[in-house]
Amino acid sequence: MKYWLSCDLEKLSLDSLKDSASSKIPNSMSYLFNTSPDFQLFLRRARQRCLESKTIIMKLIRLSIQQAIELLPFFPNMKIIHLVRDPRAIINSRRNVIPHGKIHFEEATTPTILCSMLQKDLSDTKLLMKFHPSIIKLVQYEDIAEHPLEASKDLYAFGGLTFDDKIVRFVKSQTQSSLDGCNFCTQRRNSSATSIEWRSEIKLMKRMTYLIIATKA
Repeated sequence: MKYWLSCDLEKLSLDSLKDSASSKIPNSMSYLFNTSPDFQLFLRRARQRCLESKTIIMKLIRLSIQQAIELLPFFPNMKIIHLVRDPRAIINSRRNVIPHGKIHFEEATTPTILCSMLQKDLSDTKLLMKFHPSIIKLVQYEDIAEHPLEASKDLYAFGGLTFDDKIVRFVKSQTQSSLDGCNFCTQRRNSSATSIEWRSEIKLMKRMTYLIIATKA
C-alpha cells in the first residue's frame, strides 16, 4: 500500500496487478500488464504522472480502518473517508457480482463475518474521530446516493479540494445519467433509487444484525 501512496509503482508486486477480478476490466493495470509490450515503461510513466499530482486519491474496498491508521505515521497529510453502507445491501451486491465457488465468497457474503468487520471498523473510526477529527470523516453511502451534490461538496471541502462547475457536471453525469453503467460502474440513472434497489431483491436473512449510522442533518 505504501508503494501506491508514495508513487513507487515499479516496486509493486506483479501478482497484485493481475488478479482474476481486475483482469476482466479493460482499463485495469492487469489488462495493460497482459497486453503492453513494455509494462515497466508504462509503470515509469504512471509513476511520473503520480509524482506530478498534487493530490492522490485511492478507493480501497478491503482495507480496514486499522490498516489505514497504521499508514498515518508515514503519510502525515493523509485523510481517511470511511464510507459505510447497510450490510444487507453489501451482501446482496456481492452475491450479484462475485461468482459462486470463488475464493473468499463465503467470507464476503456471510452476515456474521461482515457485520463483525463493519463493527470493528466503526469502533476504530469513532476512536480516531474523538482525538483527530480533522483526519477522518464518516460518510453513509445512502446519504451520498440521495444527495450527491451536497455530499460531494462536503467531501471536497474535507479534502481541501476545489468544488467547481466541472465537478458538478461530472457528479450529475454519474448520478442522473440517461443509462445505467455496468455492475462495477458508478454511472446510474437515479443514484438514490439504485441505493435502495436491493430491498426488492434480497432474500430474507434470519437473525442478521446490521448497523444504523446516525448522521447529522
